[in-house]
Amino acid sequence: HGENALDLHGFHHTTAQFVLRYVFAFKLRDFMHEMDESSDLVIVTGKGRHSGKNQQVLKQFVIEELLSFQPPVECRKYSADSGVLRIKKSQLLPYINDEQNYAAKQL
Repeated sequence: HGENALDLHGFHHTTAQFVLRYVFAFKLRDFMHEMDESSDLVIVTGKGRHSGKNQQVLKQFVIEELLSFQPPVECRKYSADSGVLRIKKSQLLPYINDEQNYAAKQL
């Protein structure tokens, strides 16, 4: 999925939540530095084959977690791979301001 991918596949919800908040709080500039204007941040959640119910439980959790951020981060489902979410670079810009970074305050 390239350099701009955050792979959460196989993570427990609390671990995925911590990684999301950590990346948005402290590593987002690094991700964005590698992105051109048309790039998206890719989050790999997996397809839910190991969930026991064959449902995308982690994917839904990640969507809800990102929507709980202030401002909410909206991600798009990637049609070529159901185990992937994509976030436009413009959605990430509010989180590179360290003084107002919601994710950093949640850690």
